[in-house]
Amino acid sequence: MSTHNFTVKETFKEGWDLTLKHGWFLLCVFVAVGVIMSAVAAIPFFAMIVSTFVGVIITTLSLRIASGYTPTYKDLLTNLEEYKVVWHYFLVSLLYSVVVIVGLVAFILPGIYLATRLQFYKFIVIEHPDMGIVDIFKLSNTYSIGHFWQLFAFLILIIMLNIVGALFFGVGLLITVPLTLIANAVIYKKLANKHNTPTA
Repeated sequence: MSTHNFTVKETFKEGWDLTLKHGWFLLCVFVAVGVIMSAVAAIPFFAMIVSTFVGVIITTLSLRIASGYTPTYKDLLTNLEEYKVVWHYFLVSLLYSVVVIVGLVAFILPGIYLATRLQFYKFIVIEHPDMGIVDIFKLSNTYSIGHFWQLFAFLILIIMLNIVGALFFGVGLLITVPLTLIANAVIYKKLANKHNTPTA
């Protein structure tokens, strides 16, 4: 994977190529995730717990694929064995949501700005589980310096793409969700390498 400044077009192309390459594996994983999340949706607290585990699994999977590895089912459980990783992921995700929501309430633009600049938190948690929460957000912010408008355009396209995927009785999400997650991981890897930050 090259580490030069990314473009939205090339990122989606790379994400699409990787999605196709691991298509069957991703289909099986995301169908299973969909079934599990549907089963627990009626119990909010339980759904929140399960979604945290799912988030760790999917983020780990996206990172491995974006790094050029061929994922296995064993990889899905790698970080679930570390209680600290799961708990840290939950706390940082919760704080990110609160910060973005507060920003959206405060005239919308601050929320959009923060959502864009801090979006890499989930990947950083997985690759740097011992890093403090403040440092995680600082590092994400560092990665996004000089790339705000590209990252903003990317987030808009992600939203639009997944809306289109949802229109077809939700079936399209089995393609658009892994595509956008992997493309996001590709951007993260490029920016992390550009800043010479060690990644897994």
